[in-house]
Amino acid sequence: MLKLDADTAVASSHVRLLGVDISLDLSVDCHVSRVCAGCFYQLRQLRRIRRSLDSDSLATLIYAVEWITVTPSWPVH
Repeated sequence: MLKLDADTAVASSHVRLLGVDISLDLSVDCHVSRVCAGCFYQLRQLRRIRRSLDSDSLATLIYAVEWITVTPSWPVH
């Protein structure tokens, strides 16, 4: 904890820099876990609609979701 006059700053275990989570020891384990969780969530959502799409449309949608989820400039949910 850092105190400057009336303000207090609390240390964090990781920070997000340009969309990438970096921990105190400069590893990206937290970021990898977050991206994997986001991808897994999106794949579960695609599973719900897979029977409604032909295989080419499903493949295109999977590649698009993967690109959006993995690209750091896009938010990872």
